[in-house]
Parts: sequence; C-alpha cells; structure tokens
Amino acid sequence: MPDALEVLRVEVERPGTEDSASLSSPLSSIIRMTSDANITLRSLDGTEFRCSRTRLTEGSDLFKHMLESLAEEKYPVIDMAEPTETLRALSDIIHDPPKMLAPPAARPKFKPGAPDILPPEEPPSSLIAFNELRDLLYQLADKYQFTEMLIKPLHSHLLRHARTSPLEVYSLASLLELDDITSSASQFLLTPHVSTYSVEKARILTTSEAFYHLLQLQTYREVALRQILREEQVFPHDYLICRSHGVATRTVWEHRRQTVLDNLHAGMDVAEEMKPCLEAVANCPACKRGVDIAVEMIRVRRLSIRYQILLIRSGLKYKCYRVPRRICDLPKQTTS
Repeated sequence: MPDALEVLRVEVERPGTEDSASLSSPLSSIIRMTSDANITLRSLDGTEFRCSRTRLTEGSDLFKHMLESLAEEKYPVIDMAEPTETLRALSDIIHDPPKMLAPPAARPKFKPGAPDILPPEEPPSSLIAFNELRDLLYQLADKYQFTEMLIKPLHSHLLRHARTSPLEVYSLASLLELDDITSSASQFLLTPHVSTYSVEKARILTTSEAFYHLLQLQTYREVALRQILREEQVFPHDYLICRSHGVATRTVWEHRRQTVLDNLHAGMDVAEEMKPCLEAVANCPACKRGVDIAVEMIRVRRLSIRYQILLIRSGLKYKCYRVPRRICDLPKQTTS
C-alpha cells in the first residue's frame, strides 16, 4: 500500500458551510461531486472537489485506509498530489462509475458452408476511449487501489477495444496480467506474423512474455493448418469418386492446395481458400459433391445421418475450426 504522505496531506477543519470550508483557499474553484458531499479533495493548483466519504471508501482501498483514522464528525480537506484534471477524472470515476459492458460478440458456432468470421459489431456509445484507459484510468486504479466495483467495469471497457485495437489491448492486458483479456485479444492477432512487425509496432509489446505467447499461438496454428490441409483428400479411398473426372478433380485440388500452402498464415480460413476448386468442377455433380465434402462438409442427403456426421467431422472446414485461435485454448504443454 502506498505511503499516505506520498499521495495526500490531510487537514482537519471544523464542520461548517461551504463558505467557511472554502476560506482555506479563497482563490480556488469548488466542484461539488455529489449532494451528500462531506469531504474535500484539493488539487495541486487549489481546485476543490466536494466528495462523498462513502463513495471514496467504497471505490478505493487507499481512501478507505486513509479515512479510517479520521473522525466522522470532522470535515477533512485532503491536499492531493494531483493536478486538477487528474483529480477530476479520479472524482468522476469514483462518483459515477462506468457501466459494465457486455463482452464482444463471440465466435459463431460451427456451421457447414458458413465462413469462420465474427459478425459485425458497433462499439457502444458509452465506451471509454482506449487512450484514456491506458494513460489515465488504469494508472489511477493502481495508485488508488480501486475496488472490484470500479475495476470490473474498466476491464469490460478494455475488452471491447480488443477487436479494433488488438495489439494495444493485448499488450496492456498482458502487462496488467489480465489473462482472459490477453487471450481474447490474441485471436485478432493471428496475422501478420510477429516476425514481420516493424520496430515501432514491436515496441507496443511491452513484455517478452507477450511476444513469446503470441509467437506460440501463430506458430501452432500455422503448423496445425498446414498439416490438416496436406492430409485432406478429395475422394478418400476412392469413395464416391467420379469415374469420368476423378483424376482431373484431384489434380485441380492438388494445384490449389499447393497455392494455399505457399501462402498459408495463422489467420487464414483455409477452407474458404480452397473454394475455387468448386468453380473448376461446377459442371460435374459427382466431382462437386466430392469437393463439397472435403471443403464445406455439406450433408449428403442420400447417406445415413450417422455417415453425414462422420463426413462433417472429418472435413477440412471442421478440422480448421477446431484449431485454437486464442492463447488460452492452446495445449498446456505448448504454453508452459
């Protein structure tokens, strides 16, 4: 816990009216934060913020510790080692905590034929700007030891920035040891590869652990996707093979597969990249069905339900869908 003298100096005055309380600094401006104000925080340049003792102790363990020693009947004036704007932000968040935001849209459940992408999402109007979170509010949270009542809403606002500012959120969450938010942000950092980051971009990653875990995730996905694609076949074991064009269809598949392998990265939707094969065999129902099974895992209606499920779970898209996209989903031995 910070030394109280490093944060504030307390003067105890007798209870009285606002006019008598303001005599201690006649040139200062007075800002009333709440109708039940019974304590004054004074900035370095003399601006006074009339605050609620209850709100301060509920929102900050540091204030709770400091104010426990002050008699309830006294009207304390606390000289804060903060400029006016910083003290205003501190008073604002304590007296009017930010609203909890719902988590961002989750990754959709697997659906054959549907691309593996997140739905569009508009940021809420009440979202706190990322720079304000990073440069001010989280620093205040650490210095004044915010309670869960304030910390949880801040975390929810930080998480909502993961989709639009993933690297910044990932780095800050990693620094603050917020594993859930770090992991959520990592799914938006699958590409480009961290080895291609510019010096300026790499500096955003404030810890070596953040760099290492992101590299692990990207490498794991690239290796897994590459293996899945290499093993995927059209007409495996010649089942349902087209007797007229089966060889040609396999050649189309092999050529496209090599193109995708040459350009594969951790953020690629491999099944979508293999879809051009469908155009090449569009005129042959048997070949189209074979590619469909390999790429889209469509349910072949004339087969039994049990075999349809087997086809879906053995297809390219389903296998790629199961490859971890977040650090927390990696096998434990990978992240140890």
